[in-house]
Amino acid sequence: DPDARTIRLARPLLLDLGGIAKGLAIDLAARTLHPYRDFAIDAGGDLYLSGHNPDEAPWTVGIQHPRRPGALLD
Repeated sequence: DPDARTIRLARPLLLDLGGIAKGLAIDLAARTLHPYRDFAIDAGGDLYLSGHNPDEAPWTVGIQHPRRPGALLD
């Protein structure tokens, strides 16, 4: 119903708000850390990066190669 801004589902649906809660927690933590230029938040794989890494280089994000320790997937 566009006027009421509602939807009716034909079958039951389970909503998990865990991802939304984690995103909100990351956003609140980032807001708290905002006075610091360089920081990283890792919340179980969800990342928020600001500024530069400890070597003053831009952050690098990748997926570790499963069979080559220390290497990232191409």
